[in-house]
Amino acid sequence: MISIILKLGLFASVSFCALVRPSINQSLNYIHVAFEWDQEPNAFSYQIQIDTLLAFQNPIINNFTQTTSFLDDQNLSWDERYYWRVRPVFSNNAFGEWIGPSVFFTKESVIENLDIEINDSTFIQSGLTAFGGWSPEWRSAMVDQNGKEIWNDDGFMIKLSLIDSLGKMYGFSLTSWPTYTGVKINVDIDPIWHPEDTHVDDHEFIELRNGNYMGFTYDDRLGPIPSNNYMTQAFRDLGYAADDSTLEFMWRGHVITEWNSDGEVNWTWNAWDHFTTDDFDNNGFTWWAAYTWSGQFYDWMHSNSIFFDENSQHIYISTRHLSRISKIAYPSGNVIWNMGLPEPYISTGDESICNDLLFSFQHHAQILENGNLIFFDNGNISDQLFGMQNKISRVLEINVIDDSYCEVVWEYILPPNLFGSAGGGIYVLENGNRLIYTLGDGEGTNEPKIIELSPEDNVIWELSLPGHALHRPFRIPSLHPDRFSVIFDNYTTLSENGLDRKLIHINDNMTLSFNIFNESDYSQHFVVDMNDENGWIGESLDTIYIQKNDHILLEYDVIANNVESTFLNMIVYPLHHDYRKREYNFEISLQGELYAHNNIFRVFNLSDPFPNPFNSNVVLNYNLSKKSMVKITIYDLIGVAVKNLVNEVQNEGNKFIRWNATNNQGQPVSAGVYLYSIEAGEFRQTKKMILLK
Repeated sequence: MISIILKLGLFASVSFCALVRPSINQSLNYIHVAFEWDQEPNAFSYQIQIDTLLAFQNPIINNFTQTTSFLDDQNLSWDERYYWRVRPVFSNNAFGEWIGPSVFFTKESVIENLDIEINDSTFIQSGLTAFGGWSPEWRSAMVDQNGKEIWNDDGFMIKLSLIDSLGKMYGFSLTSWPTYTGVKINVDIDPIWHPEDTHVDDHEFIELRNGNYMGFTYDDRLGPIPSNNYMTQAFRDLGYAADDSTLEFMWRGHVITEWNSDGEVNWTWNAWDHFTTDDFDNNGFTWWAAYTWSGQFYDWMHSNSIFFDENSQHIYISTRHLSRISKIAYPSGNVIWNMGLPEPYISTGDESICNDLLFSFQHHAQILENGNLIFFDNGNISDQLFGMQNKISRVLEINVIDDSYCEVVWEYILPPNLFGSAGGGIYVLENGNRLIYTLGDGEGTNEPKIIELSPEDNVIWELSLPGHALHRPFRIPSLHPDRFSVIFDNYTTLSENGLDRKLIHINDNMTLSFNIFNESDYSQHFVVDMNDENGWIGESLDTIYIQKNDHILLEYDVIANNVESTFLNMIVYPLHHDYRKREYNFEISLQGELYAHNNIFRVFNLSDPFPNPFNSNVVLNYNLSKKSMVKITIYDLIGVAVKNLVNEVQNEGNKFIRWNATNNQGQPVSAGVYLYSIEAGEFRQTKKMILLK
């Protein structure tokens, strides 16, 4: 445990005593579920219950936690409805009232025919295995060590290309949400960022350390058709010259494009400026594909990976149909070297190095922490290059010396049946194991596999998914990189004239103190943004690093001026998952020095309904601190107004209204959960009640 005291200033907001996540009626595309709720004043810990039945007579989860978050990664199933509730436990072991219940749903599992074989569980890297799919349907998913489906893309047709070390997810979307472009998403498939109205290639979409994004876009230009290709006559039969020089057929080139966070293009690198059309694949299937695609275009490059080396400021790209990996200086765009095939296969020019490696149609080129280059060599023309009867795929780890020479540090040759003509990936795991994906279409078979190798190159785990073509494998520690809790010291409430006030009393050391718990399994930075109304703490924007599954105590100096209290606003979120912001608002005061102030908790107070649950009638109590225009409305769980109870100006004082479980037409409503909302002036508060019949 780490305890660090920082003299800073920051902010955030919590709805008073509410269940936060999952939201009411939310349908989840995963079964590892993170639960979050607001801090209860004076609570020592919390009890959480989850059940498929509203009565909670035999809950499938009945657990205790000292934070305001709980992760269940063992008990939930697909295609199910769940109820959940939380109640505080105080220091005297007394229980508070239940908060909730709320309801959520899990969607249907989508992965079929998946098979897992475990050869040695001792050395398997823990975590979830994620992969992107592209045939027969675009689909991404995650499974656990035993092959249980944990997450899927919910039919949004996402081709995952990257899950980085902080759990951020990137890929390509084939749907109208957005369509044909790179996307950054979270586990709920919310589009966090994507280029507007830009067709981005499906193979790679990444985020740079500076917050910019990078991917491949297209530049199609007319080029020649070769005169010495096995498809030459077929093109001539269609009326093309096919003479190596006539510009008559569309060639697809790629542009490395960088966008800033506002979607503006601020850097490009165009292959047409650096590669020559004298270099093309004349030995593989690419001209046959161009012919078969009814003359759409020749897929000249087929770029399939970008790696940005933040340390050296170099870009590494893999161009599959050129059997080439290129190192590019950033931002000058100069090509440092091209690594690829020798003549007569490809003439890579003066920048050509390491032609003796003889890889072809490679994928997933990247730089490891040790500085070595690693990639998946598909080996589409390996039979030609090595004089073999069968094609083979390899994984190569290369030490590039002085940008001139190559030393093979590690090589893994897949058996002929696991040759992969397309796709392929390599991921080096935290414990030194290697995760490899191959299409597995060698020897006329179809055996798509993800295998995990020990440092001794033993296959200790493998996943088979027949009939599917995947993209890349990833192993991540958990599904929720954005899970955290904030616990405030000396947090309490005070009831005055029927009004509840959210208070934090400053301790004798004149400090405001609270803990941030990083419960995400990812070590990462958190942002604390804070200000207060009267300058007791001031304004501050700070970034705090917290190790995974650890917490940090933050303390802020308080300088009380001539006012009796101040109002604090604070926002807290993981730096790299800013969509998960939590906001907190409190009155802070010195012990015994409290005074009324015109805010949401003082304009009105809405009490809990009585009884709750109820059968036919329920009483709603509320208190107004001043004369106000009041609206009280009953809603169902999908937000449709059921009954308008109050819509008038009312004087201050204690009030109550009775609801007889009928709608605006006087008809009885069905049993279920209902929301009732009070609006007084500019303020609004909502609570839940349950009708039983």
